[in-house]
Amino acid sequence: MSSTSSPLVSVGLTTYRRPDGLSKVLENLRQQTYPNLEIVVSDNCSNMPEVDQVLAEYEALDKRIRIYRQPFNIGMEPNHTFVVRKATGDLFLWLHDDDDIPLNYIERAVERFADDPAIELVGPRAEAYMEGKFWYHYRNYSNVGEGVYERLHRLI
Repeated sequence: MSSTSSPLVSVGLTTYRRPDGLSKVLENLRQQTYPNLEIVVSDNCSNMPEVDQVLAEYEALDKRIRIYRQPFNIGMEPNHTFVVRKATGDLFLWLHDDDDIPLNYIERAVERFADDPAIELVGPRAEAYMEGKFWYHYRNYSNVGEGVYERLHRLI
């Protein structure tokens, strides 16, 4: 992490054929209480004018947003890798075009890294919904005392 009190957080946002969700998450990111963000968006070849319209609108509204359009669908995992490789921040957060986070989420996550130098991964409690109905609840987790592969295995 940089020595500044406000590290740059890269948000890697992957999208595919969900213009309404994309608009919602981009607006959410613009309103985050933590301002030092770069928002790296990769459209996985949606080929939808509605998606193009949302991307153009938000790119014009906020200079922190960088848009990439894949020329063909590269698949979910390569699209996730793509946004990571384009990121330049000290910290990284993945989001998708169907995610919803509290407006202070990034600020609170950054605070957790400052709590303890041993913290390398911060994750939320989360609820998953399918077709508008509650589906699953993910528990909080801590990474203290575990290696990176142990943390990721337990997270997944």
